[in-house]
Amino acid sequence: MYQNYIHRHNNRGPRFKGDEVDSVLQELADRENLTPWEEHFLASIRKGYSKYGSLTEGQFNTLKKVAKRNDPEMKREIQEWRDSYSDEKREIAKIMAGYYKRNPPYFHDLASKILEDDDYIPTKKAYAAMCENKYAQRVLETARAEPIFLAGSMAVIRKGSNVPTSMRRMSGKMVIILENIAEVVNAAKDAKQCRVMIVGGSQPFVTEERWLKKLPKKLR
Repeated sequence: MYQNYIHRHNNRGPRFKGDEVDSVLQELADRENLTPWEEHFLASIRKGYSKYGSLTEGQFNTLKKVAKRNDPEMKREIQEWRDSYSDEKREIAKIMAGYYKRNPPYFHDLASKILEDDDYIPTKKAYAAMCENKYAQRVLETARAEPIFLAGSMAVIRKGSNVPTSMRRMSGKMVIILENIAEVVNAAKDAKQCRVMIVGGSQPFVTEERWLKKLPKKLR
């Protein structure tokens, strides 16, 4: 597979050779605990380099990535990150993974891995990108906030153009809160979800707390 790749790309794009390639190959020659894929890749690269005297840009970039992954300092940093991956970080990752699964396409593959494998630990870079961006802070704030309307309480559907179109015909009507829902689908203030039902109605539906307001004092 790799030999064919080397042959197909022999005359395409910039070529890399000399000290810049030799130093990386030498560095990897002393590395232990390479993965089977890395060992196979390196064997093929060495054979191709010996035959053609140079590497393509893609081959050289992959070679450098393998070297970086196996750098002792990098391995130490990776292990430190894994050791620091606490229950709190895992909980944050699951909250954000759920959010991005419901709001594709960003972080779809990463979110799937986190939700499907309880033992999965994302890289430090991937965790920061998904869990420490400005939207993540809003989502986490909403997820951790106490419900404004507890299950069993009552509220009124707000009026106004900001209210979702599907709810405008119900503006001003009273609802009973049937259930508080943990999942967050919007990075907005007071976007915590709840399942409600119009008083006197029979069809429950899910809405966000920001579209509800407290009952007038005379009705409490």
